[in-house]
Amino acid sequence: MTETSSRTLVCSVLFVDLVEYSRKATAEQQELKQSLNSVIERALAKIPARDRILLDTGDGAAITFFSGPEDALYVALVVRDRLGTPRARAGINLGPVRLVKDLNGQMNVIGDGTQMGNKWVATCEHPDIRKSACRVEELGLRRIVTGPTREAVAAKVEELAETGAVLVSAIEQADGVWSAICDTGGSRR
Repeated sequence: MTETSSRTLVCSVLFVDLVEYSRKATAEQQELKQSLNSVIERALAKIPARDRILLDTGDGAAITFFSGPEDALYVALVVRDRLGTPRARAGINLGPVRLVKDLNGQMNVIGDGTQMGNKWVATCEHPDIRKSACRVEELGLRRIVTGPTREAVAAKVEELAETGAVLVSAIEQADGVWSAICDTGGSRR
């Protein structure tokens, strides 16, 4: 994925935003930004550079994943767990993007996949996953279920299965959070 494309790609775009960043003193902004950058760099170390585009947004980052929603979810969970929900918020949007070169000659993405996701994250509340049993996020026909325990995620997956969803990934733990992905688009088993 190294050249400008007229093709539309459907990608997962992770948006990370530092809460009330612009209201902080410059020294605190610098400390928060360095912490965020460090966490994101560590989380992205396992994902090949060819499978993603990382954009700095000033008060956060936008990361487009060509590899799939699992990578976006993994990075979001790492950021949430390392920085905490009062300090950062994250959202994943699945949508259409196109590759373009920016003014510095670097690859960038444009399109509804980035615009809609960025607007959504900017207006979302600051959820605290530790206070909720499970969380279900929609990515097209897929549902990503996250929760504090394997049992909680399994129960939510069972509930989704009753509506026709099919488990497409094992229930796994990453950085202290359990997760699974379900497909709601069909009844293949």
